[in-house]
Amino acid sequence: CIQTFQYDCLGAPLSSGSTNYAWWTGRHGNTFTTWHGNGSQPISGCQCGATQTCFETDFQCNCDANNGTIWLQDRGKLTDKSSLPVMQLNFGAVDARKGKVAKFQLGPLKCFGNVMDENGSFRTDPSSCQDLWNQGITQVGYYMVRSRKDRYPKVVFCDMTIDTNQTGFERVFGSPGNLRYFEAFDVSLNQPFYDDFRYINFTTANMNSGGHFNIRDGIYTVPYTGTYLFSIHGLPLKRRPFKLQIHKNGVSVAGLSNGESGKSMVGQTVVLDIVAGDMIRLFNFGGDIYDDPTSSDSYFHFIGVLLYSSDRA
Repeated sequence: CIQTFQYDCLGAPLSSGSTNYAWWTGRHGNTFTTWHGNGSQPISGCQCGATQTCFETDFQCNCDANNGTIWLQDRGKLTDKSSLPVMQLNFGAVDARKGKVAKFQLGPLKCFGNVMDENGSFRTDPSSCQDLWNQGITQVGYYMVRSRKDRYPKVVFCDMTIDTNQTGFERVFGSPGNLRYFEAFDVSLNQPFYDDFRYINFTTANMNSGGHFNIRDGIYTVPYTGTYLFSIHGLPLKRRPFKLQIHKNGVSVAGLSNGESGKSMVGQTVVLDIVAGDMIRLFNFGGDIYDDPTSSDSYFHFIGVLLYSSDRA
């Protein structure tokens, strides 16, 4: 459940030091001086105190700064279902004759239920920023949520500093799909390669996250079914041909060439749907690859990244 509170003040604080000038009474007759959250905070406070955005950082509420020259405002969202609804509001330290003025708004009580799953259990996974807020989460940031209709989780940005019905409270950044796997490699040469019509092996694995690239044989054994990005860039020997192919299970699926001559970087990027167990290799289809063994620079790189895994095993 949730109930919103707003307090506008001119020199009328909610509290000062250990003295509370305002409090609310819950349904069981208990009194509270916390104006935001689920009641777990050890000290009194408002929404700006939870998000560290108060008018003066030494206070937990804007109005506690007791600024009598400008109007200030505090907001809060009460989420302790066991105490709601607010039955009574109590205010002190308000004296119009001394220029201390305040006004308040108390929103209606809103409660949200959970749907039982097929096993008769209540679903507790958050499906939106609203669900996170209802659970008492007040930290602004990125979260993973999943509704019952979503196949995979999605990334959302939740701005907990504004009301849940305001534009921008939830911004959806899309679903990264099956997040169980991360897979990437970056292999390179540190010496020239002259052998035509043979598979290329490599000298260095700059990154080999799953250990699935065998640099000695130049074979990448696909560990997870899904969509992969592969990228190659290399520097041909001057005035020499440069022809390469990307092979999947011995069959060419992409190629690159420098047009038989020239000494400038050559590159190719492809996206492939492949399955676990497929073998990806680079085949030298006739050309000379430049690299300088005396330099720390490497001009030839082969890179692969798993973009999306559809492996359900």
